[in-house]
Amino acid sequence: MNARTHECDVLVIGSGAAGFSAAITARHGGLEVLMVEKAPHFGGTSATSGGVLWIPGHRVGGYKAQPPRPSRPSNTCVR
Repeated sequence: MNARTHECDVLVIGSGAAGFSAAITARHGGLEVLMVEKAPHFGGTSATSGGVLWIPGHRVGGYKAQPPRPSRPSNTCVR
């Protein structure tokens, strides 16, 4: 194994959407960032998922708002 030494303020492990967001934010704040990725390409699982975010109940995903159902108050909430 060829060991190397690097100094950084922030070490980001993984280059998926979260990793890149963290790295960009830290660099924008003036910090020295080192990002490492074990895969032969950048992007992590975000790249293999097509970069699609799944947000349950989002209006773009065909979610139709349902009127709230009345419920009985819990005994712990009623004084």
